[in-house]
Amino acid sequence: MVDVARRAGVSLKTVSRVVNNEPNVQQQLVDRVRAAVEELGFRRNQPGAGLDADTVLLDNRGGARAGMRSLKRKGHKRIGILLDSLDVFTMRERLEGARTDGAIVRDGVHDPVTAARAVSDMLDSADPPTAFFGLNNRMTVGIVQELWRRGSDAAVVGFDDFELSHLMPRR
Repeated sequence: MVDVARRAGVSLKTVSRVVNNEPNVQQQLVDRVRAAVEELGFRRNQPGAGLDADTVLLDNRGGARAGMRSLKRKGHKRIGILLDSLDVFTMRERLEGARTDGAIVRDGVHDPVTAARAVSDMLDSADPPTAFFGLNNRMTVGIVQELWRRGSDAAVVGFDDFELSHLMPRR
């Protein structure tokens, strides 16, 4: 599945959704994944088909560390991290991987509206972040919306598949 994801330019989660015929995947992504499956001769592992692909395949800590490394390499020291709830296993794992000096953590962010509100509050602080890390795609949507609303040039990293990212203009 990793090779299929790389070839199609999508996340493992998207490959899993397409292979398992789950709803709510953009047709453009479905087509890319199916083309990669065909090209690579991918065959579904039937004994493993009942497993939760996110749990088996996704390295939450490692992915979060990689996101933070990317922001740090670009010189960001004050990074706002938005997460849902520490009661959620994936959020705990991702936060553990993302924690670093200078990080400002906001939990209780459940959707794009609360994410935008958290970003607004952080940007209004005396020492605002220069970058934001959304620990799931709903948070990333809210982060991007608020940054665009304000005309901010803060950097953004998002965890999970952001299926509409191709529509975002580059600065």
